Amino acid sequence: MGDDGKIGQEELKPILIADIANIEVQSSVDVLAIIANAGMTEEVALRTGDTKARRNVDLVDQSQTSIRITLWGEMCSNPKIFEGNIIGLKCAVVREYNDNKTLSYYSKTSLLEPDQNTQVYQELVKF
Repeated sequence: MGDDGKIGQEELKPILIADIANIEVQSSVDVLAIIANAGMTEEVALRTGDTKARRNVDLVDQSQTSIRITLWGEMCSNPKIFEGNIIGLKCAVVREYNDNKTLSYYSKTSLLEPDQNTQVYQELVKF
């Protein structure tokens, strides 16, 4: 992976968001998706008494399925998080909240600018 944050299709192995329904909780997945809704950042009280920034972002892909990813801390202000942007997520963690699958961004998760020349990216642009 280069310093520019771009990643080729051979490194990012995205699955369709629709397929996440069949993935076990706590598994890590790669996703290439459009940001459908970039929610507002809010401060959340932690059990320790501290607060931390949290931002819920809704993603959609060509399977016409959406999923929410929760971003924490400094990731909430990442300039790549805006509605309509196509992003790649490497090693997002599958979670379950209120009987729905969600994604979480952890220390091993990477937010990547995908290679615009890949077939998967072009399919998303057409979507």
